[in-house]
Amino acid sequence: MRDEALPQVGQHKGCVSGKDIILNTSERNGFALIYVLAVGVALLILGGILLQIVGRQHEEVGHFYESQTALYLAEAGIGFTIQAVRQEFEEKNVGGTFSPLVCLLTQEGTVPKTSITGFFDDSWSYDLGRFAGEVDPSAGITVDSYFEKFEATETDPKAWVDPVAKKGVMTIRATGEFRGVSRTVVVRRPVLMANMLPPLVTKFSLRMQDACKGNADRFNTMQNDYDGRYIEGDRPMIVYSHTLPDDPFLPKPIQEPEPGNIFEKRGWIWLGGEEISLHLTAGAQQFGEIFQLFQIPEPGRFKAIKFVTPLSLLPAAFSSPELLPCDSATGGEIRTIAYQFGHSLLLDGFHDRSSTMEHRAMYEGNLLLPADEARYGSKASSLHIFGDVRKGFQSRTRILGNVNSAFIRFGKLDIEPQDVDIAAAFSAVSPPPLYFLPSIESFDFAPEKKIQEFLGREVGGPIMKIGDLFPRFDEYAGNMSRIVEVPCAKMYNFMGETNLLSEQRSFPPSNDPLSLDDGKNLELRRNGQIIFRESVSGSHDIEIIRKRIQCKLPTPEDFWNRFFHKNDGILRLNTTASILNSDRQPCVFPPPDFPIPIEMEGSGMILLEKGNLILRGERLGNALSAITIVAPDADTVTLESCDQHHINIVAPRARLVMREPCKIYGSVEVGDLLQSPNGKGGSIAYREIQDPTREEADGMDYRVFYRACLADSDRSWHE
Repeated sequence: MRDEALPQVGQHKGCVSGKDIILNTSERNGFALIYVLAVGVALLILGGILLQIVGRQHEEVGHFYESQTALYLAEAGIGFTIQAVRQEFEEKNVGGTFSPLVCLLTQEGTVPKTSITGFFDDSWSYDLGRFAGEVDPSAGITVDSYFEKFEATETDPKAWVDPVAKKGVMTIRATGEFRGVSRTVVVRRPVLMANMLPPLVTKFSLRMQDACKGNADRFNTMQNDYDGRYIEGDRPMIVYSHTLPDDPFLPKPIQEPEPGNIFEKRGWIWLGGEEISLHLTAGAQQFGEIFQLFQIPEPGRFKAIKFVTPLSLLPAAFSSPELLPCDSATGGEIRTIAYQFGHSLLLDGFHDRSSTMEHRAMYEGNLLLPADEARYGSKASSLHIFGDVRKGFQSRTRILGNVNSAFIRFGKLDIEPQDVDIAAAFSAVSPPPLYFLPSIESFDFAPEKKIQEFLGREVGGPIMKIGDLFPRFDEYAGNMSRIVEVPCAKMYNFMGETNLLSEQRSFPPSNDPLSLDDGKNLELRRNGQIIFRESVSGSHDIEIIRKRIQCKLPTPEDFWNRFFHKNDGILRLNTTASILNSDRQPCVFPPPDFPIPIEMEGSGMILLEKGNLILRGERLGNALSAITIVAPDADTVTLESCDQHHINIVAPRARLVMREPCKIYGSVEVGDLLQSPNGKGGSIAYREIQDPTREEADGMDYRVFYRACLADSDRSWHE
């Protein structure tokens, strides 16, 4: 019963037979094999693709490497060319000589498109090839460089005309080759050709925009004695409008006589358009000015120069001998003899004391009016615009504008007795008889007033009254002693008379080469060509200088890092550099940790865009160098620390301050000079080689300061 209840194997409805199990296993193994084969094929295909991609990437990387190497070679060609041009522009463009490449740019006007590769020396080609060979035997560099698009930039007479000044571009096309791959780079870089001297300024020893400051007498603050020795007040600023015999660059030998137009070759002076009055200083010593009108046989001893009044300007009594009684020291019988009269003027300066009078010596003898004493006192000018005591170096210069010179003019009668005995008595007196004509007011004039010998001596001179020679006051006033104030142009003209013999000097002067010039229609020419025609006050200097800038630097420190050579301690500058100085801190030149005076070489301009300027001492290495500092925003330019400054200064708004007695060799443009009770004083000595109107046969003129300058950055870059 139990056995019947058990089902038979294989007969149950839910069971599979052994045959079915074997068939299912075979099917599964077949599918797995197919799957494995499919995966293998896929991996094989992917591996092939990957291998192909890697190969292509390898090829592309190799091509990129070759292309980049070719590009680097092309860039190297650019760099080699720029270095070669800089060498031509700077190292071979000094000392007044120009390289052939620079000579190409010195021609006037435009410059045609010109290949410049041939101007480089053989070392350039050799270095270029050697560099390529060091990279790879297959490497090569090909360079084609040329000047193009050069146009004149300074052509307006109201601003400045320089036919040589021009701007253009240097185009460099460089191709680098490496393992069959080539790359080409085209660069355009601006080029400037210009003179490194500031326009207009270097025609002047001193340009001041506002010397008056509302007070025409503001410089008349100094007191000195008859020898020109300082007593009190400001020490003077002396302007020498010519190269000095002891010039540190090119000492100038004495050449006499000077031509009448010598002022054309000297530095001019502009003190602004308002009226300026300068009292001339007496003496031949350090602070003397009137010494130009003295004969100096030896230092410290001088003799006044006489200026004869032409007979045509004198009353009729001077035309023939006059019969007058003569004085007699013995008290004997009064004799009447003939005297021939003449008139002359002795010029003197302002002085406070002499050997005979401790104070206000210029008024001794009652020759000058009390009104003159009240008006002029004895104070002389602390700004001396006349120059040198040595013959051949008097600063006969052109002074533009409304500038007057005040000086003492002693009117003196020249008396020549026609009697032999009286003439002998005159000759035996030392000093010779002096018959000065005292200054008197018109209401004090009386024809019966006597004219007496100045020292009260009776030497046989005439007993006469004013009316014997000058019947009217207007005739007397033109010949009496007085303090006169005349335009500086007139002062120049009778300074020129000092070269003549005594009997040939006249007042007014016989020759008037220099006429009054208010500076409103200034005209400068070079070899007949107008280079400037405009008011001297309407200067475009800053505008022109900004257009010349080729190098821009953010701070003074960047400037010194760029141009100061620490190995030999020399500042070398042959371009126009701009310093932004945005923090407006005073620019100290040179910096405090630099030696002074700083040694400088080259010709260049520095534009300090912002801030004041402090100069501590600058010295040029040779006469063919010139450095200019331009500070359009400065309120003060201070000179300190060193006694020599070989620099041109352009700071039209600034006040020039001197902390120490300083000598400036160059041209100065400032707003005005600081006047203070303890002013240190100093001097400005003009450099004639910088005169933009001169063109000497030997080339020793402004032309040596031309520079071709290559900009720091490229204008465009093409591949």
